[in-house]
Amino acid sequence: MGTIISILSLIIATIINFRENKQLFKSFTKKDWGQYLSGFIIAWIVAVSLIYGGKQLLQYYAIDFTLLKYCLIIGSLVIAYVISSIKGVAHAMHIEFKRGSIEDIEFIKSIGKETFYETFKNDNTEQNMQDYLATAFTTEKIMSELKNPYSQFYLLFADAELAGYLKVNTESAQTENMGADALEIERIYIKQTFHKMGLGKTLMNKAIDIAAELNKNYIWLGVWEKNRNAIDFYIKAGFEECGKHSFYMGDEEQVDWIMKKRL
Repeated sequence: MGTIISILSLIIATIINFRENKQLFKSFTKKDWGQYLSGFIIAWIVAVSLIYGGKQLLQYYAIDFTLLKYCLIIGSLVIAYVISSIKGVAHAMHIEFKRGSIEDIEFIKSIGKETFYETFKNDNTEQNMQDYLATAFTTEKIMSELKNPYSQFYLLFADAELAGYLKVNTESAQTENMGADALEIERIYIKQTFHKMGLGKTLMNKAIDIAAELNKNYIWLGVWEKNRNAIDFYIKAGFEECGKHSFYMGDEEQVDWIMKKRL
């Protein structure tokens, strides 16, 4: 029974891993596949050796190994977890940035609506969501933002495919008055098919580079209080909460944390 459980756990872990990395596989080269599969094969060899080698060893010494059998199962489950966590990190995507312009309005609108909807849909009514999206991402509004001299859009291309964008503000374009020595990261938006590839950090680093070029002392942003994953990401990046502000989606009040990082 222990062997069956161990083998099944490894198979399930392998399936989970392939599903998690499906998008990344599309851009793998032969070298990427070689490195990725090598790590996978090594993990499987270790796991199978643990299962069968350990079993044979215990049988050889004729020990009452009920407890050790459970240790064997636990060990294989740990390795199964490692297998399920293996990412295609060997593949270094080719990253490019392009300054956003009027010709990019449709993409900016599309990804803005997609990202905002996915973030807020579970905690707001469908009517409030649709009403907000209808006014927050119009062609006129995006065009006005693109024409603002104190706002900058940067489109992110991963292996020549448009994956997301960054919007930063300075001076009077900031959504809160944080001073002339600050740069606001208003949006880090990534298409859902490119999640879990480290592109959020890539856009964050781009914003930090822009702030450095402009001789800013701080970067700051607003993040929805219920978006725990985003909050944890920013805390790890060195941001600290320094205030809160509210906005309304229909008749429902939403609260953003204001988070700030000294450069």
